[in-house]
Amino acid sequence: MIKGRRRGKTQHCLDYKIDVVIFAILLILISARYGDREIYVGEKAKMCGNDETSKSETYEKERHHHGRKSTERFLNKELILKAINILAGQTILDAGCGNGYMSKVFSKEVTESGKVYALDPKTEFIEVLRKETQGTNIETIEGDITKPTQINQSSVDLIYLSAVIHRFSKQEMQGFLREAKRLLKPNAVLAIVEIEKKETPFGPPLNIRLSPEDLKDIVPLVLLNTIQVGEHFYIQIFKNKKKRKLTKHS
Repeated sequence: MIKGRRRGKTQHCLDYKIDVVIFAILLILISARYGDREIYVGEKAKMCGNDETSKSETYEKERHHHGRKSTERFLNKELILKAINILAGQTILDAGCGNGYMSKVFSKEVTESGKVYALDPKTEFIEVLRKETQGTNIETIEGDITKPTQINQSSVDLIYLSAVIHRFSKQEMQGFLREAKRLLKPNAVLAIVEIEKKETPFGPPLNIRLSPEDLKDIVPLVLLNTIQVGEHFYIQIFKNKKKRKLTKHS
C-alpha cells in the first residue's frame, strides 16, 4: 500500500515536471512568434499613460521610422499651393523634406527655370530622393535647417516646413530662425505647416504642439495668412520683413 502511494506520488511529480517543460517550450515559441507585437503593445501602453515624456519619446521613435509619409495623406496639396502662390523660376527650400513628396510638387510649379532644394538630416531619405530626382531641378542636401547650410545667402524665395518645427528645442528654434533669415530674399516667404494644438487621432503629444498664436509669437516676421490645409493641419505664411512694433499711438 505504501509502495503504491510512493509510486503514485512519484508519477505525479514526473507529470508535473513534464507539464512545466511543455509550458516553458510554449512560452519560448510564443515569444519568438509574437515578440514584436509585445514590444508594440508595450509602446502603446506608454502612450496611454500619463507620462508626457514617454509619449514624446514614443512619437519621436515612430516619426523617425516612418518619416513624413504618415502626414502626406492628411494634407491638401492644392490648398497648400494656393496659399504659397509659387511662380515659375523661383527657388524653394523644402526643409525637413522627408521622402520629398512636396519637393517633387514644387519642382513642377517652378518649372525648369526654377530650383528646389530638398534638405533633410536623414541620410536614407536623401539617398533615395537623390536617385529618384537625378537630372531634375531638385538638388538634394543632407543637412539640418537649425544649423548653417551650404545654400547661398539671400537666394531663396520660399522656405517650406511641414510638421517639423514643433520638434525644435529653444536653441534649435533660434538656429532655424537665424538660418531662415540668412537664406530668404527680401520680402520672400516662410511657410510653416503644423498640426493643430488639440486632441487628434494621431500626432505628437499636445505639450509639444504649436498653435497659430504660438507660431506668430515665435517667428519674428510679418504674418500674412493662416489657412486650413487638412482636417487637422494649418499653414502659416510669413513675409521676410520685420514686424512693426506697436506703439501707444498706433
